This record gives sequence, C-alpha cells and structure tokens, in this order.
Amino acid sequence: MSNAFAALEARILAVHGLRPRRDWPQAIPRGLEALAGEESTSAGEVLRRLSDEPALLDRLMAYLTVGETHFYRHARHFDRLVNRLAERAGDDSPITLWSAGCASGEEPYSMAIALAARFGRGVLGRVRILANDLSNHSVERARRAEYGAWSFRGTPAWVLAHYFREGARGKLSLEPEIRKAVSLRHASIEAFAAEQAAGSLEVIFFRNVGIYLDPSALERIFRALHRALAPGGLLMIAPSDPRPPATLFTSLEDAGTIHARRQEVDARAEAPRGSTVSTVTSSRTPSRSRRPWESEIHRRPLPAAPAPSAPATPAPAPAKVEVGLDPLAEIERMGDAGEIDAALALLTRLIEADPTAAEALSIRGRMHVSRGAHDAAIADLRQALFIDPDHHLARYWYALALSSGGAPGRALGQLRDLQQRIATRDPEDALEDGLTTAGDLRSAITALEARFR
Repeated sequence: MSNAFAALEARILAVHGLRPRRDWPQAIPRGLEALAGEESTSAGEVLRRLSDEPALLDRLMAYLTVGETHFYRHARHFDRLVNRLAERAGDDSPITLWSAGCASGEEPYSMAIALAARFGRGVLGRVRILANDLSNHSVERARRAEYGAWSFRGTPAWVLAHYFREGARGKLSLEPEIRKAVSLRHASIEAFAAEQAAGSLEVIFFRNVGIYLDPSALERIFRALHRALAPGGLLMIAPSDPRPPATLFTSLEDAGTIHARRQEVDARAEAPRGSTVSTVTSSRTPSRSRRPWESEIHRRPLPAAPAPSAPATPAPAPAKVEVGLDPLAEIERMGDAGEIDAALALLTRLIEADPTAAEALSIRGRMHVSRGAHDAAIADLRQALFIDPDHHLARYWYALALSSGGAPGRALGQLRDLQQRIATRDPEDALEDGLTTAGDLRSAITALEARFR
C-alpha cells in the first residue's frame, strides 16, 4: 500500500500545501482506521474514496496536523498586540484580528485575554478575533474551550484566576465572555484569507504553521496575508517558521518573528507566482522561544494565579539520557509538537535516572492532570514536594490535583500550608518560574480557597 500512501501524500501536498511529516507513516493508517470505523467500511475503501471526496480528506487531516499549543506561547507577541491597539486609542472604528491555524484555540483566546487585561473587557465588543484551522476536530475542541494543565505551561500567572473556572475531569473551562469574543471556523488558511477584504486586518498570528508548508504554498499564503493586512499591520510568526519575503514585510525585531506589512512592494514582489520562492528564507534563529518572564504584559496591575512553572535551566542530563544538555527543553519541544507520549516517556527516563529530579516530577504531574490521571498526578507532585518541600508552585498544583481527584479537604489543607510558607516573603519575590511573585501566589490561594467554600 506504499504507492497508495505516496499518492495520498502527493494529494495532500497539492490540496493543502502540507509536506509529509515524519510521523505520517503511523498517523495515516491510524486515521484511515478511525475513519473506516466511522464510515462502517474498510481502511482500504476509505483510502480509495479520498481522491473523490474532499470532505473525507478534510476529516483525515485531523489525524495528520499538529494541534498542540498553549496559552501565551511566545508571550512578547501579545505585548506587541496590545501595544498596537493602544496606538489606536480614540479611534472607534472596528478592529479585526486573525489567528491563522488556531489549533485548539489557545492562541486566539490568549489574544482576547491580553486585550481584556489591558483595556478592560468592554474592548471585546469592538474587536473581532477571527480564527480558523484545517482540522475540524481541533476547531470543535476550541469551541468547547476546556483545557488541561499542559495547555498552561509558561502561561502568565493571573490568567487562570481571572479567566478560567474549574470544569469537568480536572480541566479548566474558559469564561463565556472570552469564548464569545472569538469567531471560529473550519477552513484552510488560503480559503479563509481569500474571504477577507483587502487591508481589513490589523494583526495576523501565523505561527508554527509555515514550518510544515511546501515553499510554493507558503509563498501564496504570504501574499494572501499581505493583501489582507492593513498598511503597517503586524504579522506574527514563530521562531522556527520560515521568514516572509522582505519584499512584502519588514522585520521589526532581531529575532525575526514580528513583521510589518510593507506599504510599497517592489517589482520582485509582483513577479509571477513560483518565481520568488527564494525570497521565503528559512529561520536562522534558535527554535527555542523567549522565556515567559521576558514578557512585559504580566506586569499589568492585576491579581494573579500561578501558571505551571517554566522549566528552570537544569543541570546536564545523566549520561544514559541521550537528549543533549537541556532535557527539559527537549520535553518542551515535544509538547509543542504534540508528542505528548514521547514527552512523558522522556520524563520517565529522567526520573529513573535521577529520582530526586523534583522539577521533572512536577512537570510530569501536571501532564498527568491534563490527561485526567489524577492518582498518578498526585503521586508525582507529592514526591516532588517530598524532595523539595519549598517548591511553592508544585504545592499549588498538588492542591489542584487533589481537588480534581475528589479530595477538596486535603487540597484546602495544602493551600493553607502554602499560605504559611510564603507569609514572610516579599510580595515582589519571584518564585520558581521567574514569573509568578509571592504576592501573585497569595492572591491566587485566596481565590481558590473561596471556591472551596
């Protein structure tokens, strides 16, 4: 069936511009079997029908695209977003933003939260936030707006307390007001871009998508984004994404992830399609994003709840864990790529190599919470605290795991213990993630205690 798979990959490239990923040899059969079950037929019959049924191909894409992301990913982009809109102060005309390739919704909802935090929730009435994804499954997840702990890694501390409530199965549910601010669609980026009026968008987030696209498809999309953006409008891309053509966009930072639409396009930009692929250059910057605490937005005068701690720079890994000198960074990369099972396996290897690795235990515990494995989460977080009783954020997440696991009384006890442990800390003291302060944590404990009453 290898020839049939090769033909399928060629069709996906032609229709959606996606290059084959290294996990497709496993993902394609898994997707075909799943669709066969839904259609009450065989995987071979589904494969045969794909060439004639675009809707069926779209359903298969849910198994082949990366739907992994998290809130406030690349936090400086949200700083630039709110600063861009601050420049529009006094201008009452509508503002439209777009999250292109929104996965399960963390990105566009982060945009709404950033604006509400800076300008007040009333701003959401005059800002349209559009979002689309090729995977209908991801769009449906975004509409549900329920997220596990893994979606909050590196998230600014105040987000959880002010915009989420406890949901079912240990997940957190986004407040309806923020959810309603985002308009979600199942559509390809090219098709969605074609629907937008020229110059109608103020900011476009096009992050962690271009890296998977064929160069010719990427060039078409960059042209479409340029057409849709207002003069000077902003385009955000990820550190690992290919850079947009300099004939269409001007880079606004050394890292090359924030770009402005050029108002004048030179002759090369007007050349026929296919003749300027070389202007789409690959990234030369490290794929690792700036750490969350480098953002300015978390300094807004809002009370806060702690988010999962960004992994501190660890000591070199033990020799038998052959993942380089920063295994926690590799775990973060795996999580961003949707390789959760691989990330869990690597964490387990790290913990087996060093049973005293409190940070690895804490991260694995949060991942277990996100999967609803409350007993495993409680065991890992409890062990992390046995090793490091003063790991304040691990204790906070231990309380959340206990609450999700049906032990609110024990959770409340942990929160009170935590309150005593930080009672003498200066409110501005930074905790383990470098982002959350002792004052933030005290505010969050008070908010959580109120939920138990």
